[in-house]
Amino acid sequence: MSEIAPEDLPRIFDPYFTTKKQGSGLGLTTVHSIVKKHLGHISVESTLGQGTTFRIWLPAADSPPDTAPARRGSTPPVAGGAIRILFMDDEEQIRRIGMAILRRLGYEVTTANDGEAAVQEFLSGRRKGDHTDL
Repeated sequence: MSEIAPEDLPRIFDPYFTTKKQGSGLGLTTVHSIVKKHLGHISVESTLGQGTTFRIWLPAADSPPDTAPARRGSTPPVAGGAIRILFMDDEEQIRRIGMAILRRLGYEVTTANDGEAAVQEFLSGRRKGDHTDL
């Protein structure tokens, strides 16, 4: 269970704010930025001893997504395809859950616990001729 102290709540989306001994403090800043750029809203509630809940609201699409190929001569990635994903998070539980979900959808998944490990995994795969799609 993870809680956010009441005095920290107003600052959790601030760049470089962190309560961890290691880390950049950019994770929630990035989430906030992505949600806002998609005209959404994010809220957080945290109760000591009970945990933290984040709620994200995004606008509904007026039409289906564009199905044009992303790259010339390629088809859009679809679940079940041979898509390789490198999933990075500093919390083991989130890595396990993310990997389980993505594998259930048919993706090949490799995980890393921090940015440096993710870069090393990416470069190692490249040297072996394995590419990472996402």
